[in-house]
This record gives sequence, C-alpha cells and structure tokens, in this order.
Amino acid sequence: MAKGRSPAVPTRFDSPLGRPLAGLIALVLALTSGAGLFTRPAQASDLPRVLVLPYARIYGELPAKIGDKTGEVLANELKSSEQLQLALPKQDAAAAAVAAKPVNPAPPKDASALAEAKERSSKADEAVKKLKFKQAVDELERVVAILEVQHPYIDFAELVNAYLTLAVSYFRRGQDSDGEKILAQVVRLDPERKLDAEKYPPVFLRTFDNVSRKVKKASRATIQVEPTSAGATVFLDGRQVGKAPLLLKDVIKGAHFLRVVPASGGEAWADRVDAPQGDSIKVVPDLGGGPLGPVPELLGLLARNTIDEVVVTKATALATANNADYLVLGGVHKEGENIVVSSHLFKVASRKSCLLQRVTFDAEMLGAGIEIYKVGADVANKVEVFGDEEKLPAKVARDALPPAGYSAPIATVSLTTTAGTRDAVKRVAVAVAPVQDVE
Repeated sequence: MAKGRSPAVPTRFDSPLGRPLAGLIALVLALTSGAGLFTRPAQASDLPRVLVLPYARIYGELPAKIGDKTGEVLANELKSSEQLQLALPKQDAAAAAVAAKPVNPAPPKDASALAEAKERSSKADEAVKKLKFKQAVDELERVVAILEVQHPYIDFAELVNAYLTLAVSYFRRGQDSDGEKILAQVVRLDPERKLDAEKYPPVFLRTFDNVSRKVKKASRATIQVEPTSAGATVFLDGRQVGKAPLLLKDVIKGAHFLRVVPASGGEAWADRVDAPQGDSIKVVPDLGGGPLGPVPELLGLLARNTIDEVVVTKATALATANNADYLVLGGVHKEGENIVVSSHLFKVASRKSCLLQRVTFDAEMLGAGIEIYKVGADVANKVEVFGDEEKLPAKVARDALPPAGYSAPIATVSLTTTAGTRDAVKRVAVAVAPVQDVE
C-alpha cells in the first residue's frame, strides 16, 4: 500500500462509484435504527409519555419485590429512549382520588322520574277501567321504561305489576306477541308468581301459565358475581341472594337486574345484565379498592390474570391522572425454576392494549436487564406503530395456571324453579277479542 494513502475500503468509498454506495449504506442504517431504543432526536415535549407500573404477581405466587423490581428495571431502560418520555407516577392525593373512583354503571336516582312513573301508573289503571287500552299502553310503556332505568331504587313488585297491566292492555288490543314478551319478563323477574284468578280472566291465566312453562323449560344460565372486594351483598331482581363472591346457577335466560352493596356500606353497584341461554357470564362489580390507592388496586385486579373493562377503566383513569399517553402493565409468574414476564402496552386514547414481548429469567433475576431491554425495545417500537389490539377479556399471562387452592371459595346459589318445567309446552292463541278504545 502506497505511503500516504487511506486503507483500501475507505479508498473505494472515495471513488466515484463508492460515494453513492456509502450514502446508500447510511440510509439503510438510518431506516433500521428504529429496531432499538435510540432513534432520531425529537423535542421532549413532542414525545409520547409512557407510565410504567410495577408488575402484578399473577395469582399471588411470587414475592412483591420481583414485580416491583421488574417494573423498575424497565423504567430505567426507557429513561434513555429518544422515542418516548418516561412519565413518573404522581403521589398527590388529587391524582389518587381521580384514579381510585369506582366505576359504577348505575344511573343517579331521579326522584322526578320516579314520581312521574307513579302518576302515569295511576292514569293507566284508570284507563284500563274505562277500556281505554291505547292510553293505558302509552302510559305503561313510559312507566316500564322509567322503572327499568331506575332499577336500583325501585320496589320490583311495582315493575312486575306494571308488566302485567301492560300485558293485559297489549292482549286487549290484539298485540299478542308483545303481550307474551312482557309476560316472559314477569316470569324472569318473579318465577314463582301466581296470578289471582279473581283479577284476571281464565284465558289470560292459561296464557300466562303456558308462557311460564315455556320460559322455565329453556336451558338456564349461570352468573358469576366477583366484585373487587369480598363480602358484598348481592341482589338479583330485587331479591337478596347471598354474599359475594357468588355463583348464581339456574338463572332464567334474558334480562335481569343486579345490585351489589359493599360490605363497608356506601354506594351500591348496579347494572342490567343479560343471562345467555345455556351459558355463563362473569360480572366484576367495581366497588373500589378502599385505602390501598390506585396503583395497588390496579395490581390487585391484574393479579387475577384478567384484563377486562374494569382494568381498562382503572388504567385509563390512572394514566390520565399522571398525564400519560401509554401505560405499561403486566404480570410475573413462575414457570418451573424461571420467572415469566408478560407485558402489555395500553393506549389511553383508544382504551386498547396490545401484547408486548414475553421474556423469562431465572429466580435470582440474573440477566434480567438483558431480557427487560427486549421489552423496552418493543415498547419503543409499538409507541410508534401500535400492535394488534387485544380483545377483552384478555389474559395478562396467557400461559399462567392458577395454583391449587388459589381461588377464594365462591358460594353457589341455585335459582331453579321446578314447578311445571317438565310439562309439555303448548302455544295457546289468546282468545281475548280486540276491542275498540272507548274515547
């Protein structure tokens, strides 16, 4: 090699053909640099803010320090990222209060609406006496709508009576299909209901009996009620059925009204639930986490190995309180002698989560930094291009199995009503002749 010349490879890059090649290589390196945590510089204020939580102990198997340390290592990895900002959790009471507020689908009590329902019920009774069934239907449809919305605050006997009077009015107007649907709802809410033979005509009594047999013969549903705090009192369709956690068996399919009163008192959780025929549903009433605070409360929910609507709502509130655009949440569990780390990236704007890379390390956490770096790289990439959205409910750790004896005992209550369920069901045409409204 001649004195004063550069080494061979740089010399070729300096040639007319080498300069374009060098530029191409530089371009490729720039485009592929997104695979790591460090990419193009950006203004800090423009970068998405990511809040990292401690990792939940799935099914409570591992010591809390492992979940805490995992979250801490990941947060340290993300501190140096040029693709995002690390959001630090606030400790102020205001942020905690916002995030810890229970999620309750129950409507506020509307005294004026309830008063309107009573007034309209009286008008409907008068209309029925005067054979003005169109007016009765108009009044009672509004009564039923109000009482169903205000279900946490009503006497269910009033709702059932409104259903029955509405059914009578439907039949007298020739609306047999509507009448049968309403009678089916009477059976759902009050399966043991017996009609007074002196109050209703024989044909209506026969129709009710046949609808009742048909509804009761259908395969039943199961409702599992598992609130975020134990010991709550559970009411189904106005009847007290037990203490949570609770498994309600042999529930008649269709719409029901669930109310859960916390053991510590305070506001009851309430919602309308649809019991699927021959299937089961799980309801997780959010009764709040008491004095724990929003982060421990959310970790407690994740420890059940479930990401559901309650988790999504809590995560959204926590991230919003900390001015974060994304939230990294996940769990740790034991697999043989190793620790498995399962992570999810939650996007606040869309209320959706995507799965991050699953990693493992040994029980002493040797090499944990290298494995957690992979999760950090995945976070940085998916902040830029979000991953496949998970469908709820989703597993925190897809391969974690609950240890023997993990689940708290769940009381089982059977709502079976055996009377008439094996009788043959015959559809009987209602023989109440339509009449003209008396104006």
